[in-house]
Amino acid sequence: MHYTAMAAAYFVRDDGTATVASGISPTFLAAIVLAATGLIIVVTIVATYVERPNLLSLRRSVKLVGLMIAGWGAIAWLSADYYYSRLANNLYQQESQLAKQQVEQVAGNINESIERLKGISLVFSRDEDTRRALRRFGANVAPSTLGYEERKQRWTQDKTLGELNDSLNVAATNLGADIIFIINAAGDCIAAGNAGKPGSPVGSNYADRTYFPQAQAGQRGHQYAMGRTTNVPGLFYVSPVFENGRFLGAAVVKRDITKFAHWINQANA
Repeated sequence: MHYTAMAAAYFVRDDGTATVASGISPTFLAAIVLAATGLIIVVTIVATYVERPNLLSLRRSVKLVGLMIAGWGAIAWLSADYYYSRLANNLYQQESQLAKQQVEQVAGNINESIERLKGISLVFSRDEDTRRALRRFGANVAPSTLGYEERKQRWTQDKTLGELNDSLNVAATNLGADIIFIINAAGDCIAAGNAGKPGSPVGSNYADRTYFPQAQAGQRGHQYAMGRTTNVPGLFYVSPVFENGRFLGAAVVKRDITKFAHWINQANA
């Protein structure tokens, strides 16, 4: 019968901690206990006095009742205060543990997302399509002298760069990045996952970014900055592209800072 009942039982998991607050204060609880026990003592002594009037005098009975009520009142008061103090401490410990777990969960999620962004930039820095596109510009390329709109249109409509744009778009859509783009050795953005769309970085120069000299030095750079074409702040992660010891450019991945907020909102839900 026991196993049959257990098999029929269905439990719904609740990750939240429900705490029912008591509306009775320690003072009021102590007063109730004092009144109830005092009444019992008085009734007991009166009943004893009525039954055996010679056993106790009325004056001694009154004194005894007073002492017993006072003593029991003190005990009841201290007991109620101790009980509520312990209850409050247990509640505090539970809430502190829950808050710690939520903070650790949020930190873990953010760290996982950052590591994924770093991995995306590293993969594209070693991708042959990326290297092929950067070889066209070379290691000694200077910033483009064409007008912004002209170079943006030329690189966006380039067939070879268009295939790279498609790969960048697929990766950004499926791997949780907002923008993935490629910059050449001069810092010009030549390809991006959102090429041809509003906010595309194609045609913009990023040589002034902190992460660009880091990439030139062969380091995997990163920076918190405002999006140059989107005006949305975010985290940028960069992996350099080298060939035969020469710097060809870098793969850049951006995640808007607003996208990290949903983990915090989930923790506060």
